[in-house]
Parts: sequence; C-alpha cells; structure tokens
Amino acid sequence: MAGHSSKNSGNHFHNRRRRVSRECRTLRPNWQWSVFLSADTLQFDSYDRKTLVICGLSAGFASIFGAPLAGALFGIEALFVGSLAYQVLFPSVVAALVGHLIASLLGMPDMNFMASSFPHLDSTLLLLSLLAGGIFGIISMIFVECLNGGKRLLYYFPISPPLQEAIGGSLLFGIAWLASPEVLGLGKETIQRALEGGTIVWALIFGKILATALTLNTGGSGGIVLPICFVGATSGSALGWILGQDPSLFAALGLAGLLAGAINTPITAVLLGIELFGITSGPYLMLTCTLAYLLSGHRSAIPTQLLQFTKAPALQAQVNQEIGELGIREQNEETEDKNSEETH
Repeated sequence: MAGHSSKNSGNHFHNRRRRVSRECRTLRPNWQWSVFLSADTLQFDSYDRKTLVICGLSAGFASIFGAPLAGALFGIEALFVGSLAYQVLFPSVVAALVGHLIASLLGMPDMNFMASSFPHLDSTLLLLSLLAGGIFGIISMIFVECLNGGKRLLYYFPISPPLQEAIGGSLLFGIAWLASPEVLGLGKETIQRALEGGTIVWALIFGKILATALTLNTGGSGGIVLPICFVGATSGSALGWILGQDPSLFAALGLAGLLAGAINTPITAVLLGIELFGITSGPYLMLTCTLAYLLSGHRSAIPTQLLQFTKAPALQAQVNQEIGELGIREQNEETEDKNSEETH
C-alpha cells in the first residue's frame, strides 16, 4: 500500500506543471513569475520547475508569517489532499529556513501575530476546541462556496472582463461602505486586534468573505491565505465572546482552523499555530484543525488541489481528480437528473 501510494504521488507530481502554476497564482502571484523566470533562465526541466515552485511557496509562507516549520510543510501540503509530496520535503525545508533567515537579515517585518497564552491541557477548553473545529469547518464551507458561487454566476451570466472589473469594483466599494474599509487590503491590524481580544464587528466576517470572492472572481489579483486568516481570526473572536471564553484564544484557533478547512492544510495550520502561539496551544489546535479539515468536505479555496485519498470513509468522492472538478461534476449530474425528471 505504501509503495503504491508513493508511486501514485510521484506520477501525479510529474504531471502537474499547469496545476502548480495555477495554485501559485492563487496563493501569491509574484512567486509564480519570479520562479518561472528563474526556471527559464537556468533551463530547468519540468520536475525541477515544479520543485522550484514548491520551494517558492514554502519560502514565501515562512518569510511572511515568520514560521519556517509551517512554511516547510505548506508547499507540499497545498498540492495534494490526502498525501504529501515527500520527494520534495528536503528542498522545501531548506527553502523555508533560508527564506525566513534572509527575510530576518534584511529586516523585513513578518506577521508576528500574538495571542493570549494557552493553558496546559484544560479539559473544558479541549472540549470547546472540538466544538470550535466543527464551527470553523462550516465557516470554511461557506467561504469556499462563496468563491465557487461567484465562478458559477459568471459562467451562467458571462460578461466582458472590463465590465466584470467595473461591477466588481463598485460592489467592493459598497461592501466597504456597509461593513468597514477593514475588509479591503491585507487586514493585518484587524487580525491582530482579534488575537488581542478586541471587539470585532460581525459585519467584518461576512464582508471579508464577499470582498475576497468578488476580488478573485472579477479580475482582481490577490492571495487567499491572509483573507482566510482574517475570517478565521474574526469569527473565532466572535465565537469566544459567545461562549464566554477568552476571545483571544478562540481567534487563534479560528486563524488555524480556517487554514485547515478552507485549503486542506491541517498540518501546516497546526505548526503555524504552535510557532505563533506557543507549544501549549498544540493539543487545542490539533482538535480544531483536524475536525475543521474533515467537516469542510472535498472542497477547497484552491480548486486545483488533487484529491488523492478521501478524507474519511464516510466521505466518498472520485479520487485522482482536481477538487474543483468534483464540484462541477456533481452540479452537472444534478442538472442532468433534473432535466430527466422534467422529460418524464
């Protein structure tokens, strides 16, 4: 079984230049161009190009968040759902460490998010972390479905790119006016405020989801990781207030839980949380992130992720296909069934 899995991983890894390129564009546009410019200049083959892209993702994640451990896993975990590309683990680790060190030497500020200290194995907080994982799994589903809903809307009602951008910009202005200008941009200050236990307006959560979906579906350029952190931290803070618990701790759980659920990177999310919030956060993060990962189902904010193994026996799906294609197939099947019923 292990040998078969490794063989399949290797075969898929060798056939994914276009898929990796699209993922890189979704996550961080500048990495794609710099990586492929270097690959063309040095005349790398297809395998080396893909390795270079993964290393770029890992180094970028590590340097931005100041989290080399999470960065080392991010590049290889973001490609496949259900397995890891272990053949590029070592270069990914080196890239994450080097990227983090160079960013530090150059004085580049990282996100440096901080939250309250987690207690050591508190039974009540462990149970609440499990509850939070379920809620963040549902929010992950909502986040991804909003992204996909925008794509479906433009598919059924196609309009020219300039008009898309005009409508998208106008709607973004309206969302910022109704919710808050904080839904635009990186949102680092809002994330930190949530992690510090500050007051969070509910409109920020839904406003950021809509703003992200509009930006990415109407010709805008931007990443997906920080919007996920924004939604996770703000929704986690709100959940903490509702439960009568420290909102700072639940904002930290939300930040990691949404990363695990929305882009299927639970190991990266746990490691990121440990690096940012301390080793005592580990047990709580593991419960929250693994449950959010399971409950989000076979969907992702990165639709080109390859589903190699289903998340659980109860979650059946066609494997060895892009997650985005699974949603399209299910939708087509529902349409065919509806048309068949109308015919009869």
